[in-house]
Amino acid sequence: MLLTTRRLVMRPLAEEDYDEFHALLTEPGVRRYLCDDRILSTEETRGFLEQSRRLLANESAGLWAIRRPEEAALLGIVGYWYFHEPPQLELLYALSEGVWKLGYATEASRRMIDYGRQRLNLAIILASTDTPNVASIRVLERLGFVFTDRRSSNGLDTSFFALALEQ
Repeated sequence: MLLTTRRLVMRPLAEEDYDEFHALLTEPGVRRYLCDDRILSTEETRGFLEQSRRLLANESAGLWAIRRPEEAALLGIVGYWYFHEPPQLELLYALSEGVWKLGYATEASRRMIDYGRQRLNLAIILASTDTPNVASIRVLERLGFVFTDRRSSNGLDTSFFALALEQ
């Protein structure tokens, strides 16, 4: 299955994306907030890939590779992932540092919100980010998310957001 926008093509993250996915997760700007500034091992990245495939097969959630139609390079990922305790399904996006500030996070996330409404039948989409991640908060605000809470999660200052969808 492909999801498209004016400038992007997204498809479920697959085994052939492994090398680029691992490179994305180890970029300093990406890992700072997405991986709590840890460099993930190859086994941890493979675990994320496997979990994404299970989520897609079982729940139609999981992660999608973001690319431009005319280029093969992985720009980032977008999708739905379980976070926090107790686990809750949330919107997730991460873009390679080389394509920050081009509007791709907002564009890909907007399409993923439509997917959540149409395919996952979500009435509310949740999202969270480390509170210092101002750029991610701006993306969520552009998408119409509303701030709901700020608390510690896994020892990190975290801001929580929600987007109520019209059915």
